[in-house]
Amino acid sequence: MVRRFLGHHKPSAVKPPVIQKFLAQFNDIPSTGNGLLAVLRTLSNWGVGNGHLANPLTTGVKGYKTEGGHEPWTEPQCAAAEKHLTGVVRRAYFLARYTGLRGVDVVQLHHGMTEEGKHNSRGFRIIPQKTKRHKLEIWCPIEDRLAAEMATWDRLGRYVPTSVHHLKRLLRQQKENIPELAGVTFHGLRATRVVELRRAGLQPTQIGSVVGMSSPMIERYCRFSNAKENSEAAVAVLRRLER
Repeated sequence: MVRRFLGHHKPSAVKPPVIQKFLAQFNDIPSTGNGLLAVLRTLSNWGVGNGHLANPLTTGVKGYKTEGGHEPWTEPQCAAAEKHLTGVVRRAYFLARYTGLRGVDVVQLHHGMTEEGKHNSRGFRIIPQKTKRHKLEIWCPIEDRLAAEMATWDRLGRYVPTSVHHLKRLLRQQKENIPELAGVTFHGLRATRVVELRRAGLQPTQIGSVVGMSSPMIERYCRFSNAKENSEAAVAVLRRLER
């Protein structure tokens, strides 16, 4: 993304106002803008230190203020997504919504990763990109709702044949025609799944085995969940235990 926007400039022409203009296009996805700013700061430090730049690129450039994380999608938002999203965006939504995997892992999924489990279950066996260096494998169950959707897909190649950055761009385009999805982020679906599993009564260690996440991060992802809905879910769990 940086190369596409700045690659035709001479180093001497890239000054902080140019960087600020570059980042302005990410108003609706501030986390991406902040990530790119971090990359540019690293590039700037390297360029100055190695004699390629006379002055830093990012002096005075301000990042976006965020609310501290990706909020889970609400039930109405999920319903609107299942009704209106199309193509690879719809596939990616279902995979992320019902697995809780990161976007970089969702776009890697294919039929060859599925295998049978106990109790007539199926799941994805995958080593998440973030833990690939340590070869930490997880087995992510395929619930009935996801299985029914997947039954309509072809089994050749990846289910979502695109990069995660292109996928997010496609989602932003479709969101423009779906008012209910204003403000949602693709990564928020990971939080949606974590909250859902927590409300179902699963312990953090169990959730971590499903979505590939540490217990402290699970608690962090749950911090935006609705208190009333959490309490109602707790009552439902207690009633199941009493049976």
